[in-house]
Amino acid sequence: NEYKSYLRDTKMLRSKLQVRYEEYINLPRVRDTWNTCVTQDPKLEPCFTAGMQGIELGFIMMASSMMDTRPYVYRLSRIELIAKDIQKQIQLLADILDTEHGIGSTTVDPLESSTMPMFLETNSSVSSESDQIGRSMQSNGLEILIATIRTQYNSLDIEERQSLKKSMSRILDQFKICFGDWEIKFGIEGQLSEVRELVGLKPLSSTDGRRYLDYRKLVRPDVIAETLTSYNYTYEEDFFFRSIHLGTECWSFIIHQRLRSALETISTHGSWYNGAVYVLQAANILNYLGDHIKILTSMVLKDYSVIKVELEGISGAGSASVKELVRKTPLLMTPLRAALDALGTDMSEDDFRNAIVKLYRNPDANPALYNYAKSLEAIDTAVIGGFFYSHYCLASNVIGSSSRGTINLDVQYLRKMCDRILFPVLDEARTQLGKEMDVILAEQKGRMTREIDEMIERKDRKKDKVGVAATELITL
Repeated sequence: NEYKSYLRDTKMLRSKLQVRYEEYINLPRVRDTWNTCVTQDPKLEPCFTAGMQGIELGFIMMASSMMDTRPYVYRLSRIELIAKDIQKQIQLLADILDTEHGIGSTTVDPLESSTMPMFLETNSSVSSESDQIGRSMQSNGLEILIATIRTQYNSLDIEERQSLKKSMSRILDQFKICFGDWEIKFGIEGQLSEVRELVGLKPLSSTDGRRYLDYRKLVRPDVIAETLTSYNYTYEEDFFFRSIHLGTECWSFIIHQRLRSALETISTHGSWYNGAVYVLQAANILNYLGDHIKILTSMVLKDYSVIKVELEGISGAGSASVKELVRKTPLLMTPLRAALDALGTDMSEDDFRNAIVKLYRNPDANPALYNYAKSLEAIDTAVIGGFFYSHYCLASNVIGSSSRGTINLDVQYLRKMCDRILFPVLDEARTQLGKEMDVILAEQKGRMTREIDEMIERKDRKKDKVGVAATELITL
């Protein structure tokens, strides 16, 4: 009974921690937009919505950083960090949309380019050519950024202006590279062109005569803007701290969508290659999130310390998506195990490990399964090395490696999380194969090293001969 009571209390505590965390970063309102799709066949809309919301947050954080009046804050550095973060998000979103179109599309609307993702081809959220007023200026985040540049630009010194120009140039160039060929435009191109002009760049070509997405309906950028406009922030770094975590949740949602798609495409179509693509995309996002969360190292410790004290009882440990990631990622092994069980029986752990060793030893025998196994290695590394280790580095940098966080959790707990292996059977198989190959190739051990040593010796002897000849010439 005491144990049951302990479990019940622990569950209630975790539930309260989750609710507090989600309310703090305004996640419930944002999450609702991912689950209320407007397209007829919303295969990609949730990912598109969440990804663009992360980018919207980036625009608003850039504006907020420009308005920072603290004399001890180096605004230039933070603006550049956020700009690189936005640039990476654009790359990730483009990869997801283009890949999904290549995997799932069999026909292409002739009105659209071959790179147009399928979930936008037949939906009703595309504005017509006769309804273009404001259709290229639908981003609330860019609206806030444009207003901020207009009011703050003259107060920037020359170095800050050049930095802003460089940062915006990289963002806008990345957007053009990834989405410039689309015949149907996002609905923010007019604002992007205005930003270019404000920072001294050449404006984009005219947007007349184009078709645009109903960006406001798809992305709901007003919901993201509310994180800044509907709350009176008392402390410095508070908005920044919340926004980085909310952006993490946007992309964590996409990770879960990618992993779900991986399992579905394998079970439904038997497509291991496509499954591996989805898993690798999830791994890439996790590696990005490791860098994303470390942007918080730019916070001023004096100002964050006030927030930390008042946030006692609220922590990123309340993220349900992160907990689910640790719990569900190992399930990616299930279809591989079933595929390697040729007899259809329940293999023992030793048999399973030996089957993996055989797969590693002879990748050409089943390249599809081999590449899927390699994708599992990638996401294992991304979860532990890219995500959790980055969180440990962040906590150590901000509050110290021997400190405790806002729920009294030791920072070293994050370090211990990095010792985990999500797919231990893959690690064991690699170890076993390595030992086997050491025995099989024992006679060849060090051969390349010896050849290099011999090459070095030949070069040294040649140098000695040249030196002797030169000495004799000087003597003569």
